Amino acid sequence: MSVCSAQSDCGFNREPDCCASLGELRPSSDKTIFYQIPLPDDGPPKPYPVRFVYNWSPTASAWVLSSTYPAFSTPSNSSTKEYVKMPFSVDNQSKQGIIESSQWTKIVKVLTSSKIKTSTELVAVIKDYNPSMARMSFNVLRTLIDDCYSEVEKDLFFTSTLPKMIALTLELPKFIRQPIPILKQRTNHSLFFSQQQIASLLCNGFFCTFPEHRQAKLQDFSFAKLFSHPNDERFTRKLEKLKCIINYFQRVVSDPPKGVVSFERRYLADNEITNWSSSNYNLKRICVCPKGAIETHGFGMLQADFANKYVGGGVLRSGLVQEEIRFVINPELMASMLFTEVLLENEALLITGTEQFNKYSGYGDTFLYDGNYYDPTPTDEWGRRYTKIVAMDASYFPADKVRNQYRKGCIDRELIKAYVAFMERRKLDPKNRCAVATGNWGCGVYRGDPQLKSLIQLIAASLNEKDLVYFTFGDFNLSTNMNKIVTSLAEKNVSAGQLYQFLLDYGSYVSSLDHDQEMEPLFDYIERKFLS
Repeated sequence: MSVCSAQSDCGFNREPDCCASLGELRPSSDKTIFYQIPLPDDGPPKPYPVRFVYNWSPTASAWVLSSTYPAFSTPSNSSTKEYVKMPFSVDNQSKQGIIESSQWTKIVKVLTSSKIKTSTELVAVIKDYNPSMARMSFNVLRTLIDDCYSEVEKDLFFTSTLPKMIALTLELPKFIRQPIPILKQRTNHSLFFSQQQIASLLCNGFFCTFPEHRQAKLQDFSFAKLFSHPNDERFTRKLEKLKCIINYFQRVVSDPPKGVVSFERRYLADNEITNWSSSNYNLKRICVCPKGAIETHGFGMLQADFANKYVGGGVLRSGLVQEEIRFVINPELMASMLFTEVLLENEALLITGTEQFNKYSGYGDTFLYDGNYYDPTPTDEWGRRYTKIVAMDASYFPADKVRNQYRKGCIDRELIKAYVAFMERRKLDPKNRCAVATGNWGCGVYRGDPQLKSLIQLIAASLNEKDLVYFTFGDFNLSTNMNKIVTSLAEKNVSAGQLYQFLLDYGSYVSSLDHDQEMEPLFDYIERKFLS
């Protein structure tokens, strides 16, 4: 293991420079592709299949095709597959008295017949086909349009952006021509969408057209809660997030993006879990950066999203920490909320190819939208930007149980999570594996110990033969202490298995203390007991 403390470039592997060929992309049992391949030379990818898929027979070996439009019914599942209920599903019905009618027909009628010129009219249109939202204020949306936009910006929004958003919303049956499988727990599966298809899905989220799914394992995919908030200190959070999202829509409706994005659920089966303590893998290189950000200085690397187990966290509510910020500067990430079940302890979600549309400053209550960002990231041979973001949720520790994180079961849980997040499903030579860009994962409000989390992630990266770039986000004391401990680990040629044993030994020490007895910091304990 070697150590680096340079902020700008540690010389670690970055994509595309380190990449091996991806090979040919084909639909398979673990890949669902929603666009035609090969990709066109110019313009957005065309939807796949050519004709509309409306039903799935559990005993059939292929999709049943229909020339009617739209004629989509939620598939009658096999025992293992479930699908997203779409706004235009024939079983998406609205009820007036005892009469049921197609909700999509009503949505189309309302959106096409309304000439929206004010925020009041926009809110009225959304509530027209969503009577359950009648009492919601939509005050965040109103404030953005009425108080934040200049007259020129209002005119642009109502005469250009909004009509194009409506058109993109209603084109959803044209863009999505087969059912979207839910990325279910305990499965390895990838979904491939064009950026244009994602834009249509997100437009439908904005106009609140998706039916309520009533599934506890899925996020709500309606923007309604983002549009409304009490007038308290978190009101501005939603306002600034909405600025980012509207800017994204202004960009994609005026210049349709041409790339693609993949969403890969990763599941680590019990028989794939390594015996950590017996591992002889050498610790990989680590670069500790007191300044910089994962999304900028970690370009071309596997970038950690400090996720909620419900991917996306509170992005459509009042949340605004690392995950939510990443989701509003790269809004295509939000599509994952539509079809990703809550992550289990041995799962992660890898999202490849999203485009950054927004700049920002601040964090939490100080977050501000800071204008357009034009993403220069090149694309791979499958049409995805070389931007890999992996959602990995950490454990939460209540204030009275913070010391539980040093127990073996808790250490193993975090190590399994980081391992599946950093792993490669396809065989790759280590020289072709990009480094991991991460930081204080699960610290802050989750009360994780940065010293413990940094070493857990170093072990996980080393077991996957990947270097690690660790951002401490301005914590110079942590940077100094990390550089000291990893230098000592390198000098003693400590293996990943040995470091894991050090953590377990420290856990035994912590459990031997009285509740009110002061703990020796982890780094100091390892240095004193094992490295001096």
